[in-house]
Amino acid sequence: TTLSERTRGVGRLRLTAPGTYVFFEGGEDGPIAAEVSVTDDAELALEPGRYLVRRRGRAAVYDAAIEIADGGRQTLSAADMRARASSKVDRARWMIDHGYVVQADELVDDLVKSLAGEEELVERLGELRATLDADDMKAEMAAAKALLKVESTLLEAGLKARGADKKLAMNDAKYDGTKSAQRAKHLLDLLKG
Repeated sequence: TTLSERTRGVGRLRLTAPGTYVFFEGGEDGPIAAEVSVTDDAELALEPGRYLVRRRGRAAVYDAAIEIADGGRQTLSAADMRARASSKVDRARWMIDHGYVVQADELVDDLVKSLAGEEELVERLGELRATLDADDMKAEMAAAKALLKVESTLLEAGLKARGADKKLAMNDAKYDGTKSAQRAKHLLDLLKG
């Protein structure tokens, strides 16, 4: 038996940061494929596929999406996982800037809990929290919540959902000047086709 025959059907993942790692098959909602504690450096053999890897370090929780190739080798470092956490903070900023403030509010809360030990990221999250809690954001938050209800109706009942066009027009008029009203107007235009 050659080495390649013995390793067929697995890929290798090197973990370079200490912590406890949990591997979810396919993503966060998938079954747990493995759980390991690493004190220095470790290499694992995993079946090929996509995984969400969650690492709990001394003060923070990080995650990364990876894909293991059959016979492949890769490394997952603390810097890789920090970069993903930073991109999530960037995503929360984008959500705020584009009127997805309800989703941003939830994401910021989740990130604050999981990234408590990352000073730079926590500082950025504090700025986002202040933006979300500002008085001038109240109208945007109300508009976003109203639009979410209409979007939920559209998802459940489809584009021909009864009264959706009227609700979108009302959202656009009631919350004029908000990003959510702009999105409602865009959806209304699409419905009218």
